[in-house]
Amino acid sequence: MRDLTAMREEYQGRGLDRADLADDPVEQFQRWFEEWAATDPFDTSAMVLATADADGRPSARYVLLRSADARGFAFFTNLGSRKGAELTVNPRAALCFGWLGQARQIRIEGTVEPVDPAEADA
Repeated sequence: MRDLTAMREEYQGRGLDRADLADDPVEQFQRWFEEWAATDPFDTSAMVLATADADGRPSARYVLLRSADARGFAFFTNLGSRKGAELTVNPRAALCFGWLGQARQIRIEGTVEPVDPAEADA
């Protein structure tokens, strides 16, 4: 196997100054999302969703962001899937956007709840 440590990238980009950030974290996310979308990545809305089952065993997979607003971050999922079952017994989850081209990642943690069926089907 290759020496993976020799492949390490330096992610020091432009840094982060609190004075440049919006007071509202969702507004800041939306700004950075638009910057990321302007770079024309393969799938702008792809993010990692991490869940855990009732015994605390973690699981992570990519899902697609559907929306982000003051209510929270909505994503596409199959409620009958493993992640759906895990969220039923343990609604705590984490999201991670890896925007490596911008030397940036966004991490979000919170409690997940289903949206209204009409919204889910829209």
